[in-house]
Amino acid sequence: YDPDTYDPDGPVPWTPEPGPYDPKTYTAWGRKHFGEEWYKLRETILRERNIYRISDPVYLECQKALRVIEHKIEGRLFRPVLRPPTPAYSHADDNDGNINLSRFSTYDPTPLPREPSPVPVFGDVWERLEYERKRSCWSEKEYQFERIFRKEERIDWAGAKHEDQEGDRQREKGLEEIEKVRYIPGTAMKSDEYERRMRQFNHRAEGWT
Repeated sequence: YDPDTYDPDGPVPWTPEPGPYDPKTYTAWGRKHFGEEWYKLRETILRERNIYRISDPVYLECQKALRVIEHKIEGRLFRPVLRPPTPAYSHADDNDGNINLSRFSTYDPTPLPREPSPVPVFGDVWERLEYERKRSCWSEKEYQFERIFRKEERIDWAGAKHEDQEGDRQREKGLEEIEKVRYIPGTAMKSDEYERRMRQFNHRAEGWT
């Protein structure tokens, strides 16, 4: 942690996006601000994303590439890697449709308690930061480090949310349509049509067309 490089109270070199959010306006602004490489990659991943899979690993990796471009263009800081990725990781381990993000974690995972405690409700990201500081017994150095990158992560999260929006909407709409035929009318028995549509949905999630 170098205070000359990482200033927790310093401004984030960031250009606010135009508001209120509109997909076409945001895309045009991003193309002008971040460049053609950003625009082409973004258009590609939005077009090719497997929306039937909650966590499409290729899509998630490409989103990280977009965030790298944004950080470079705006001169924003990157979170330093404090430990190497887990070498045993592979996408083949991702059998349940959820990418394993443990290799990107800065700290070793906190052991689960024997009896899980209720998850606190936080008013904002800073309340959560203070909670984690006490829970994890961070040193002052660790705390100041986290303060810096919570600012950065909020900006990154907003960009990812914009990209997720349309695909998530389409997936939810598809599931709602399937849910309408779950039961044979007048019974509590699942219909053949529901089973057929769910198989088709799951095949698409696995990459089959």
